[in-house]
Amino acid sequence: MSRSLQASEAGIKQIKSAMKQGGFTQKALAEALGISRSTITVLFRGEAIDKENFDRLCDFLCLDWKEIRHEEAEQSLKTVEVKDEVTTNKQVGADRLTAGGDITVTINQIVGNLDSSTKSKDKPKVSIEDLVKLARDGCAEDIRERCGTMRVLDMSQPVDLDRIYTDVNIIKDVIGRQRIGYDEVMEFNTREHFEHFLVGTIKERVMGFEAVEEFQKLVVLGKPGAGKTTFMKYLAMSCLAGRFHGELVPIFVTLKAYAEERGQPSLENYILTEFQKREVVGDEVKRLLKEGRALILLDGLDEVKKEDDRRVKQDIDQFSRDWLKNRFAITCRIAAREYQFEKFTEVEVADFDDGQIETFVNNWFRERDESKVERLLERLKGNKPVKELAKSPLLLTLLCLVFGERNDFPPKRSELYKEGLEVLMKKWDAKRNIEREIIYQHLSPQNKEDMLGQIAFNTFVKGEYFFRQEDLQRQIKDYICNLPETSADPDALRLDSEVVLKAIEHHMGC
Repeated sequence: MSRSLQASEAGIKQIKSAMKQGGFTQKALAEALGISRSTITVLFRGEAIDKENFDRLCDFLCLDWKEIRHEEAEQSLKTVEVKDEVTTNKQVGADRLTAGGDITVTINQIVGNLDSSTKSKDKPKVSIEDLVKLARDGCAEDIRERCGTMRVLDMSQPVDLDRIYTDVNIIKDVIGRQRIGYDEVMEFNTREHFEHFLVGTIKERVMGFEAVEEFQKLVVLGKPGAGKTTFMKYLAMSCLAGRFHGELVPIFVTLKAYAEERGQPSLENYILTEFQKREVVGDEVKRLLKEGRALILLDGLDEVKKEDDRRVKQDIDQFSRDWLKNRFAITCRIAAREYQFEKFTEVEVADFDDGQIETFVNNWFRERDESKVERLLERLKGNKPVKELAKSPLLLTLLCLVFGERNDFPPKRSELYKEGLEVLMKKWDAKRNIEREIIYQHLSPQNKEDMLGQIAFNTFVKGEYFFRQEDLQRQIKDYICNLPETSADPDALRLDSEVVLKAIEHHMGC
């Protein structure tokens, strides 16, 4: 019978002390023993591992396994062994009653039934570690297929995520949710003080992985093209490769695909079905979830259609309550249909800083043409407005694509701005086949662009970097009242202007 042992609290301390003395990390020790790193992680959590691995680890670190083991677990094991011996003795006794006629048959039947019952009870259950490995192996191909590459905008072919990925920074205090008084803002309403005000809004940043490590349940907010999906994909790939919580099973769900699945299954059933396709049965997946051995990545909450929005959010909420031991991360645009998930912490993806911009450019051209790296970075240093675009990972990708073709930026900066505007307002959703709700029935995409351009021009001429909501709604109302088939009723126009402003806020993630 397969045996397993767990370490006592004191035993775990002895193991860690021996590892420190020998200069071993968990990874190095696992490699030396020829076992998975997750086995050591499980042992340190006080859970049982295979006795052979337990003995091997103790021998390697020159520890007495009897001093390391958990006594209660060993006593339980001995009890099972005693039951095995009693059952064996009964069988031998029954076999000796060969002259007992009918009574012999009866005794043999009874003993046989006892044997069957004992075997059923003592049948070794698949260890949680073996189950994790089974599930990770089952989902590996799917994770690599969906998360291992990225292809955005006009890329001619996908690129490996590992080659292009740049670590993201996370702001714990979501800037988009802060409230600043109008009078306070207006103190900086000049060109000279505008940049000073923006610098003052920058909060402490932490690495993306640190945030996911710190918070078990996380909502990652960000502007369009901030790198939210890329970050989630990299988390999944890192988990699969053992670089981030290798003891967990990565589960990557594109919420748009889940919401539009035929039959509208619950999130739990959707996940179970996906694993069943990969020959991991539902009961095994539920056991993983019960033990908290999953990293659940739910991507693109803002991409769910309006008619599915409420159902999906309630389902996520329920799923996170039912399987609360697991790690969760959800991505969403900052202003898209606010919803508070209980026990989830909200953070924001920060704009790229100078170091991240340089890393991204180096990664981009490393296998294409390294000679362009220095030239592009120099051009950014000498062009502050264009460098502002580079703070967005999506627009930095656009800059790299343009520079890669021309070995320079367009002579007219307006051409670059126009292309960037096209990307944010139209191409980014279209390339991913995402249909968002119509902002306003009489406001076409071109109308929307014209309206925003007119507002931008008016405020720029007046030097207004900040303005009240009612002033902005008035400008929207002045524009839409001139559109064909628009109501002339003032109250209707006012309500329409509120709808337009709120929809733009949701779409652009402001």
